[in-house]
Amino acid sequence: MSQPLSPADTLFLAILEDLPPELLELACQFKAFERARKVRSPLQLLRLVLLFAGLDLTLKQTAATFTLLQNESISDTAVRNRLLACIPWVRAILLELLPKQSFQTLRNGARLLVTDSSTAQGPAAKSTDWRIHLTIDLFRLQFVHVDVTDFRGAESLERVPLLPGDIVLADRGYCRQRSLMHVQDCNADSVVRFNTGTLILEREHGEHIDLVAKLKTYRYKKKTYFPVFLTGHQRQGGVAGWIHAERASPGLRAERQRVMRQTKKRKGFTPTKDGLYLCGWLLVFTTLSPEEWTTDELLKLYRARWQVELVFKRLKSLLDLDEVRAKRESKTGELWLLGKLLYAALLEKGFRARTDKALFLLLESRSMTPWKLYVLEAIRIQPVISGAAFWHPEAWEKALIVLADRRRKRRLQALPNQVGQYLKQTLPGQSPCETGC
Repeated sequence: MSQPLSPADTLFLAILEDLPPELLELACQFKAFERARKVRSPLQLLRLVLLFAGLDLTLKQTAATFTLLQNESISDTAVRNRLLACIPWVRAILLELLPKQSFQTLRNGARLLVTDSSTAQGPAAKSTDWRIHLTIDLFRLQFVHVDVTDFRGAESLERVPLLPGDIVLADRGYCRQRSLMHVQDCNADSVVRFNTGTLILEREHGEHIDLVAKLKTYRYKKKTYFPVFLTGHQRQGGVAGWIHAERASPGLRAERQRVMRQTKKRKGFTPTKDGLYLCGWLLVFTTLSPEEWTTDELLKLYRARWQVELVFKRLKSLLDLDEVRAKRESKTGELWLLGKLLYAALLEKGFRARTDKALFLLLESRSMTPWKLYVLEAIRIQPVISGAAFWHPEAWEKALIVLADRRRKRRLQALPNQVGQYLKQTLPGQSPCETGC
């Protein structure tokens, strides 16, 4: 028999109104919640996740907040153990919160998707520790799929949940033989920045295409396209499509060449002449037919991929998504990232439910971006997550014990005994604390 909800839990449940009730019950199936002790329900367990990841509290602060709310002490070690058991469950909740259908689709009912990934590092990290993979619906600028992997999780279009007819936009890191073949197998189309280092250009009958020589034949053209057949170095299948090319301005070409020279020099290499020449072109590979998409339209479509970069920038600037307080391969760091994305999804659902849908449509002129709405929604739900209005005053002493440092060799600084004796002598009859020192 389930226990009645407290006023704090009832208010907290209100911000989860879009969450299917059975997902809370799945906590038992995922073994995140096995028995009711100090954490009496999956709802309270979810509050712990959002306190730790959403509000960026430390484990001790999370334990102290929960102690004030429940009027029962819980240690930071117990909180950590509870949180680590939640990783599969939080991932399931996060995916369930994401919309199953786009608000607006293409003529054939398919979606226009943009995918990218971003890195997250722990304290003093020298390289990538985690990678956050994100796919958004470009029409409504809304999350479609999210995932968190360790540093081994490479960028791949195989992570994108594609439906027949979908169009997916991606940067050059996704321009790989296996990824493009996966999109083709899903009967979807791809628009990706061409990566000259991972694919081989051929004609349909197998003849190799010299990309630099091909582009030099378009000496007086600013934009062009030509059919290609992409294969990998292992030559296990390929993808037929078109390369759309646009010549860069002289200033942009010079800047790209400067960056390439610096990057190669840092790695101990010298850029090739062909590599420097290709800096003067924007190259996009697509399986979309040029009869329906002109080069100008296709390149404008690809540039809309920048919206996913803005989403990452928003999550990092407003929610500190890249400030992980854990070391590489730590399960605590993985839980923190998943919980932070869950918090972001709740914010999105909250302000989108109160706002005109046209405000988020990329097809129309917009009067604002979601930046300010994230802040307003966070102000609304943070007190609900912390439950500060329902803290028990009598639990304050218990919370202080939870917050206290563990016994250690280094002690907290204190004044010498001689100073205390001197203060007592100068102010007879009063202790140092009574003088306000």
